[in-house]
Amino acid sequence: MNIPFPSSIPAQLSWGFRRNIVINESLNGTLTRIGRTGDRWECSMALPLLVGDSARLMRSFAMRVSAPDNYGLLPCNHGYEFSGSAGLTPLVNGASQSGSVLNIDGLPNGVTGIIKAGDRLGLTTLQVLEAAADVNSNGSGEAAVPLVYPLRASPADNSAVNLYNPVGRFIMPEAFVQWALSPPLLHSFTFQFVEAI
Repeated sequence: MNIPFPSSIPAQLSWGFRRNIVINESLNGTLTRIGRTGDRWECSMALPLLVGDSARLMRSFAMRVSAPDNYGLLPCNHGYEFSGSAGLTPLVNGASQSGSVLNIDGLPNGVTGIIKAGDRLGLTTLQVLEAAADVNSNGSGEAAVPLVYPLRASPADNSAVNLYNPVGRFIMPEAFVQWALSPPLLHSFTFQFVEAI
């Protein structure tokens, strides 16, 4: 089950991207990096002190997401702002896409830097992608967005591409959920999340 993150704003957020690579050393000492599938986002968040309904809501979220068949839907834009053009509503351009380029359309025609390197894109498949380079739209409002890492699943043709509030699907890597409580009923939460792939 997908469980949306409550509207509480994290006080501190740390994002990371873990590459799934193996370092192989040959007999002559040469090191080779071998890439495998399974690259993923990781997130650590510490929330401000919460009380009352906010604390209950966060406890419930943590307990539900820690269950084996549940996932937390986390906004991947905390501390990040889309740097390309404003007011865009792009769509996936073409079915059966794979690899490290996402073709999109529904953009204004002929705009330079409509998406910038480092901008995050959210798909309806709950993948969070990152642009590897600045992108221009062509005369038909189409663009090919180079990605930092390849698509994991092919998005449907004409499905929405979310540039402003991308959401990813995450799990808690530990089976133990904990929070601190101090008088007068102040709750302190720190969570670790790993992208579910």
